[in-house]
Amino acid sequence: MRAYLPRFRTHAGEVRDLQRTRKWLLGILLFNGIGAVFGGIGLLTDSLGAPATLLAGTPFTDYTIPGWVLLIAVGGTSLGAAFALWKHVRQAALASILAGLVLLGWIIVEFVMIPEGWAPQLLYFMIAVLIIRMGLLMHKASLRGS
Repeated sequence: MRAYLPRFRTHAGEVRDLQRTRKWLLGILLFNGIGAVFGGIGLLTDSLGAPATLLAGTPFTDYTIPGWVLLIAVGGTSLGAAFALWKHVRQAALASILAGLVLLGWIIVEFVMIPEGWAPQLLYFMIAVLIIRMGLLMHKASLRGS
């Protein structure tokens, strides 16, 4: 069921653009979700070798809580939104927006608490904004097409 992709009252080019946007968004969500799952597991198992000194000045004494948040909240919402897009769930665009907002929240909190390593944080900030923007485009199109 492709309820969120308008198949009528649009130009053929717009439908193609929405299908392309959907595919790109699916890929970005998979990239982010898989990375967050592996990152969360890495923090939980200490296989990333992240020094505990980075947590100085934060409410955390180890990486357990950040690992679970990264694994479940960031990875889970991204993979859930990717699954919704893949299965053509009607609310997939909203799920994508939520995944982008969760990633954006994670990155902002991470930057405030651990300002070192700003380059990867900047990259994921831009990815979060891109996910939100693409989700909004798809949601707007679904409102016009329904």
